[in-house]
Amino acid sequence: MIYLILVLCFSFFTACGTDADKDTIPPQKPLIVDKSADTSGVETGIDAVADGDWIRVEWFQNQEEDVKGYTVYRSKKSGGFTQLTNISAEEIENIDSLIINKGLPNQEIKNIVFFNDSLTIDTTETLETGVIYKYYVRAFDKTGNVSASSDTISYQLEEKPVGVSPLGSYDNTQPVFRWFWNPNYFSSYVLKITDEFGNYIWIFEEVPGTFGQEYLVEFNKDGKAKINELETGKRYIWRVDGVGVVNLKNGKVFSGAESNWKRFTIVGE
Repeated sequence: MIYLILVLCFSFFTACGTDADKDTIPPQKPLIVDKSADTSGVETGIDAVADGDWIRVEWFQNQEEDVKGYTVYRSKKSGGFTQLTNISAEEIENIDSLIINKGLPNQEIKNIVFFNDSLTIDTTETLETGVIYKYYVRAFDKTGNVSASSDTISYQLEEKPVGVSPLGSYDNTQPVFRWFWNPNYFSSYVLKITDEFGNYIWIFEEVPGTFGQEYLVEFNKDGKAKINELETGKRYIWRVDGVGVVNLKNGKVFSGAESNWKRFTIVGE
């Protein structure tokens, strides 16, 4: 009988010790990365994605060592939030999400990676234009504790501008950039041109002077490009971003669209 009592007592205190040592402290809530200016060379924060009808959501990686991953929630229009995906902090893998790597604009889409203590994802399904999508993020640790929700961020995709020219081989060192778009969706546009290594040569923002669906802009229109004319034999990459804002009774929502990157090479006349 004495032996049995000792065993029961030992088991009781062991169990109590295990419960007492269990981690019950949740991670800090994820911090959303602020949206950069549309004229930034390296864009951060929520935004459209050039290579698809996607939205980029970005937040800073938690610093707690026991964080196991993140859960992203999304709502569409005025509906409730539903879980979009879980992302592991230990085994970075492609789970219903893609990332545009922070590198050359002509890089292919990569699997999810961490860089500069922040995480960026793009939804892979085709999203609807003209619809407000809202997102928030929660972190969870290895014990199962869940953080409070991050701030909620919103974005509305619009119809992409379609770059027309220059494309392929081009014989003018001061090309005219031409695209089709619906200017009624946007308050301004940003034209971005890089060399083949991703170095920006010209970033130009303008409120449209005309509202036709075809738009043309001559290279270095404002005289602020890094070079006065493009160089023969060099390859260049360009895109145009439409920038808009949706005004609501309770505030404003970022909106916009980015054309696909277009490539051309200046050849001799």
